[in-house]
Amino acid sequence: MRTQTAVIASLAALSIASTAPAVTVLNDTFNAEGTGATALAYTGFANFNVTAGDVDLIKSGDFGINCAGGSGLCVDLSGFNAGTLSTKTLYSVAAGQVITLSALFEGRSIPTNATLSLINAGGTVLASTTAALAAGAGFAPFVVSYTPTAAQSFRAVFRSNTAGATGPVLDNVMLDIAAVPEPASWALLIGGFAMTGVAMRRRPRGVVAA
Repeated sequence: MRTQTAVIASLAALSIASTAPAVTVLNDTFNAEGTGATALAYTGFANFNVTAGDVDLIKSGDFGINCAGGSGLCVDLSGFNAGTLSTKTLYSVAAGQVITLSALFEGRSIPTNATLSLINAGGTVLASTTAALAAGAGFAPFVVSYTPTAAQSFRAVFRSNTAGATGPVLDNVMLDIAAVPEPASWALLIGGFAMTGVAMRRRPRGVVAA
């Protein structure tokens, strides 16, 4: 019974330590941008700067583009040229905090390609992934995550790799940062495993009949 109790305590502690809550620091559907209408070469984003090329804010249904959910607004990452969006906010994290960036991308009438990245204040790419979209591909989720080993600051960046005016469509951007587990959780975890070890050592050995 003591062994079973100790094992349960260890598993409970492991659950606490491994499920540090994540905070959503950015959740952008672009639906509140501008006047609600299509705007070419748009630069008035609430959460992003256009740092290269140009991008278009698109109302669902215009130019044959259906935004996520079939309504609202989304972004064509290639306006007249391949564009780049970078978050205006420079987010700060501590060592061990898990950063998760996710977004939906949709293909166009031609194959398109985009990159979503986490880039630190010095311009170094911490992590990135590529959204390679076949012609006519519907919206699909793409995710990139990173766990820093030291405190630092970063931005989320979306870049079109498709030249010309027909680029990948971006929608529903989300950025989550998970908290580092509290020291008390780790102490509980270590204590639980210690209890398991003690109980196992005290467990009586089976008696073999002659």
